[in-house]
Amino acid sequence: MRKQDTDHIDVKKLWQKLWNHRLIFLFVWIGTILVVGAGTYLLPCKWKSTIKIIPEYNLQEALAMKSIFTNLGNNVEYNAMGDAFMPQVYKEIVNDAQFLEGLTAEVVQDRDGKEWTVEQLYSAAETREQMYENMRNDIRCKLSTKDDIISISVVARDPVIAMQTANLTYRHLSAYISAYRQEKAQSNLNYYAPLKEQSSVYQTLYEVAQVKLEEHQAPFVVIRHAEVPIHKESPKRAVIVFIFLVLVTLGMTCYYWREDIKEWL
Repeated sequence: MRKQDTDHIDVKKLWQKLWNHRLIFLFVWIGTILVVGAGTYLLPCKWKSTIKIIPEYNLQEALAMKSIFTNLGNNVEYNAMGDAFMPQVYKEIVNDAQFLEGLTAEVVQDRDGKEWTVEQLYSAAETREQMYENMRNDIRCKLSTKDDIISISVVARDPVIAMQTANLTYRHLSAYISAYRQEKAQSNLNYYAPLKEQSSVYQTLYEVAQVKLEEHQAPFVVIRHAEVPIHKESPKRAVIVFIFLVLVTLGMTCYYWREDIKEWL
């Protein structure tokens, strides 16, 4: 008989227990909002700034080079990126320890005008490897496979530093790609130099490498510049307070229903 009674849940009775303590719930909710809300102000704020870029494709060169290879009788897919890395590789470049090391000596200013080196911003790290890992967590490079847009995002404890570090990362990545282009153009020039007299094709390839060595075209086009963020990236105070309210409500509900829960079990 007792088993049949426990199988039936009296929702009205349970709700009445909570309603009878509604004022306690109200005071606890208000206290939770005040305490947790105030506590979130002790958490360090973080700001996020993003610069969006797209690789500078040279489509005319790609078509011309493909035509040359086709005339040679070779079915070759010529990369429209020409002499640069594919965009999928940029994330690995930005995460590379050597690339990050190149950022550490750069100087940025916070919103109060105080200057910091990037290395000083991560001085809490005990080892160099830990510093690089912390930098990887704050500096992100993401590729949109839909439109090849590359987003370089930086999270920092100061909005101005976040913007400046995003711009620094972009400039270092641009310089890295430009240096690679120059190195590859020089390599191609050296390779085709002894072959250019053998055919007009090699002569053309030699001339292309020569032009590439002398040009100074930026590898990226900036489609959205990094800006000083207005809104904080974290902490999400409303989310934190809401989570605590849910937990407190569940805890109090279980407390007032403790006898009923024992019967169900």
